[in-house]
Amino acid sequence: MVIFRKIQLVVLLAGMVCMQPFYAQESEYEKHAHIFTDAILHMENKAYHEALPLIKELLNIDPNNSSLNYIMGYCVFNSTTHKAEAIPYLEKAVIYAHKHYNMHSYSESNAPFESYYYLARAYHIANQMDNAKFYYNLFVQKVSKKHQFYADAGIQILNCTYAKELMNTPIKLEVNNLGENVNSPYPDFSPVVSLDEKTIYFTSRRLRADSSNKFFTDPANGLHFEDIYVSIKDENGDWKPTELVHFSRKDNHDATINLKHDNSTLYIYRDDKGDGNLYESEWDEEEQEWMDPGRILGSHINTKSQETHMSLTEDDQIMYFVSDRPGGFGGKDIYRCIMMSDEEWSEPMNLGSTINTSYDEDGPFISPDGKVIYFSSKGHRGMGGYDIFYSEKQEDGKWSKPENLGYPINSTDEDVFFVVSKDGQRAYYSSEMNKGGYGEKDIYMINHLEAVKKELALIKGFVKVANPNNFPDDVVIYVRESETGEMRQLVRPQDKDGSFIFLVLPGYNYDLSYNQDGEEFHNESIKVPYGTAFNATKEIIYLRPVAAKGVETVIPPQIIDKKEEKQEISPETTTQEAGKNTEESTETTTNTENKEETAENKTESSSEDKTESTSESNTTSSTTTSESTSAESTSSSNASSGSNKVEFKVQIGAFRNLDHDKLSAIYAEIEGFEQIESGEFSILTIGSYSTYKKARKYRDYLRKLGVGDAFVVAFYQGKKVTVDKAKEILKSKK
Repeated sequence: MVIFRKIQLVVLLAGMVCMQPFYAQESEYEKHAHIFTDAILHMENKAYHEALPLIKELLNIDPNNSSLNYIMGYCVFNSTTHKAEAIPYLEKAVIYAHKHYNMHSYSESNAPFESYYYLARAYHIANQMDNAKFYYNLFVQKVSKKHQFYADAGIQILNCTYAKELMNTPIKLEVNNLGENVNSPYPDFSPVVSLDEKTIYFTSRRLRADSSNKFFTDPANGLHFEDIYVSIKDENGDWKPTELVHFSRKDNHDATINLKHDNSTLYIYRDDKGDGNLYESEWDEEEQEWMDPGRILGSHINTKSQETHMSLTEDDQIMYFVSDRPGGFGGKDIYRCIMMSDEEWSEPMNLGSTINTSYDEDGPFISPDGKVIYFSSKGHRGMGGYDIFYSEKQEDGKWSKPENLGYPINSTDEDVFFVVSKDGQRAYYSSEMNKGGYGEKDIYMINHLEAVKKELALIKGFVKVANPNNFPDDVVIYVRESETGEMRQLVRPQDKDGSFIFLVLPGYNYDLSYNQDGEEFHNESIKVPYGTAFNATKEIIYLRPVAAKGVETVIPPQIIDKKEEKQEISPETTTQEAGKNTEESTETTTNTENKEETAENKTESSSEDKTESTSESNTTSSTTTSESTSAESTSSSNASSGSNKVEFKVQIGAFRNLDHDKLSAIYAEIEGFEQIESGEFSILTIGSYSTYKKARKYRDYLRKLGVGDAFVVAFYQGKKVTVDKAKEILKSKK
């Protein structure tokens, strides 16, 4: 019996010895499964950088596992701007891509169909367009049309084709890196430049000079949190070493978005609770530093949704900002609101489907004069990811179809934050251009920005008058596209010599109608073939002189190809005119702010009038402000009543074939029109004011509402007189 028990004990011990490797092996598996679970948890929390070393450890054990390679590729793609580094992992993942996939199982050896999509994205960003299109197509073949990436894959296939086109025709740009005093080995981006271009604020993820943020990093990518830096030009025009803006937080993001044009307010983005908001910081003159930021005032701006970027017009009265709030076209949209008389922002209005798409728009920048908006979009035809576009405000206040800024400004990755100088000749933006760069992303300046825009054909001519010293101010040239009849431009000759210059898109025929005092005195048609885009080596279309009333009519236009005549127009002049090109107008108008004098009673304008006639406040709004009722408007007065007093009115249009329904749609927010018949034109004015200053104030208000051509006219004893004449009469009565 004792012997038997000894045998049992020996067998039991031997069994335990034999079982030991098995338990050890199971423990190792459990250890790896635990590592895998931690990695998935990090990935689902978007802490991709923290997931990477865990998945890499598991890949060292099983390097060909498709599931592990997919997870690794996915994390690399989302944790770094060098997304192409994900390609080797995703190439292994697609080998065993399968419809049924369990991401949460360590024993999973297949990869999901999404691996085709992310491999295509990685190839796309690496500029391998053919490979990208192959895997995009493979993805859409494998998944249902209801898949969340199905529609985007179709768009990206088109973007690959478009990207190849743009890369084959790059824009020749003069691009300058801002240098080592601004840029660093870390990402530097989102530049904000003062109006005089002597100060630049930007966002950086660099290690601070005092290393105070050394142990504070973003778990998504391992980079330091975003800080705000500033650099100022020295007397030689070179950027000084940067300084950290004191309110930057080492444990959270602070990013630059805009600077008020008088440099008194810095606008930034903060995301404290996952609901990104717009903040503002005011400059303290006494302390000579920025005050602690506070949220932008107005319940209409910051919401529970994400508000990420904003831009102001030069007069600080119109704000364009980004939000993903409900009610938009999809994703993030661009909205506009105006500053009310009580210093509160109005209810925002969506910019509409011309600008916004069902995808994301971001990073708007409005030119100082309010006539051009630059923005980034994932929905318009681009190279992939965010591309930067521009749109010009048309005569009817609507935005033109956005144009892609082209390659190399845009790339196949994310291109956002593009700001332009006041004169429109330079732009500042961040890019991953590696040539001469200092870090992962640097800030650059583009010179001669006009090269980005479409080439336009330059048309030049002049109108003869009987008395060159008294050129009539009511001569207007209407330029229409011959095939459609749509008006493309309204041109006014220079009063000093009757010359005029305008630009049009090549490849079309145009009809020109010359009018004076509401009557056509000459018309002609011109053909503008492709290849006549203006530059130093191509033709300018010179028109034969045209005679105004009382002067003999002359012969039609022709294309002149003489180098000495081409040199009469400088590139600077054509650039300014190019910014005025518009695409369409719903009515034939003769509005222009220079018409504040009449042809038969023209006098030299005062310096005050000259200043007012060059006003750049051409902005739009759909929100009525209280200023409209406080401008001393008495619309009941009539210019033809014979009243023995001076009246100033605001003319908003002169229309042939006036369509009241269309008029109401265009000027929906303006009431109190007065219609004056003048030949075949109906002239519309609004308001009656005792002083020019009050009329001018209301004119400026109308321009904010989008009536960019509103101007002041004057009446005395019921008859139209020049503004100068009306001022003289008022002065003589004092």
